[in-house]
Amino acid sequence: RNTSHFYPIKVFEYACAVAAEAMAMYSTLRQQDPVKLVVVDLDDTLWRGVAAERPEENIDAEHIEGWPLGVVEALGYARRRGILLAMLSKNSEETVRRLWGKVYAQRLPLDHFAVLKINWESKPQNMQEILRETNLLAGNVIYFDDNPAERAAMKQAFREMRVFGEDPLLWRRWLLWSPEMQVVEITAESSQRTQMVRAQIEREASRSRFSRQEFLADLALRLEFEIVASTEAPAFARALELVNKSNQFNTTGKRWTTPEFKALFDGGGYLLAASARDRYTAYGRIAVAIIEGARIRQFVMSCRVVGMEVEIACVSYAVNLILGDGHRLAFADLVETPSNLLARDLYTRCSFVAAEGGFALPLAGPVSYPGHIEIGGRQSASAA
Repeated sequence: RNTSHFYPIKVFEYACAVAAEAMAMYSTLRQQDPVKLVVVDLDDTLWRGVAAERPEENIDAEHIEGWPLGVVEALGYARRRGILLAMLSKNSEETVRRLWGKVYAQRLPLDHFAVLKINWESKPQNMQEILRETNLLAGNVIYFDDNPAERAAMKQAFREMRVFGEDPLLWRRWLLWSPEMQVVEITAESSQRTQMVRAQIEREASRSRFSRQEFLADLALRLEFEIVASTEAPAFARALELVNKSNQFNTTGKRWTTPEFKALFDGGGYLLAASARDRYTAYGRIAVAIIEGARIRQFVMSCRVVGMEVEIACVSYAVNLILGDGHRLAFADLVETPSNLLARDLYTRCSFVAAEGGFALPLAGPVSYPGHIEIGGRQSASAA
């Protein structure tokens, strides 16, 4: 007897499962609707019960056994993929730090969270601060909270945010395996993202103490550029990630595949990747310009360096490369998307003028860079 004698053959269900898996893989590869930040409550979310009602001596394994421990473990995996973590709780910070040190310090230290908001303010107000400090959109955030009233308030304030809490037994599964939580490749920048954001918050705090010019002069900002013209280049994986995950500072919003980039390279096009460092931290590769002939087809930049004129320096470097290739006009494409408000005036700020099909800039000579930025350049060893 064959297997079908004992088990019914469910062809339709099998086909649906295969199709769902294919769609999930496609979503991951194209970085559609990615999660960039996970924000979690504490009481009855990462431990059982309410911290303020629990004597210190009663903290033991029973309060974290089962789903709380599983969720914390999944948060650790998310962080290693480059997804930021934030804690949002109505609690005493002193109490939370004491309890966390007892139950989770070895598994997920508090400094693995990019932002901590532990106070008695409203959670939507604290969430607004988290979004401001991390420079992220609500649509790239998921929030876990056991309290239905808090979830409703958060959803009303941020309609694009994904809010979870009804069934804690599903949280770990969602964090580990949903396509929105996957990345194509874990890059060097992924493992350092939390430290970068914490440095960014420190940097922004210093901004309020200086005038704009004093702040920029104090940054000691340096950019390093490299040309990438091969999918085998060391910088390519991070460039692909930036292009496909950036929304706010993205001049066209186009998502690219590796075969599309290979075709670009075969036709003589290339990527200009920029890395940034200031006195606070090394940010890694934070910007990519896609260049084909005399045209900047797309420019993307991490919001971690917004407000430092990095984008001006990057476009200037790209324009000087185009000039060096013998062109006397530089062109640039711009497509407005629902998210890219930050990028819409980029080319006008770089002295481009509107032209058929985008923007154009006559090139009489090399373009200068912002005075507070030190410029360095190198060509990737794997570039053609």
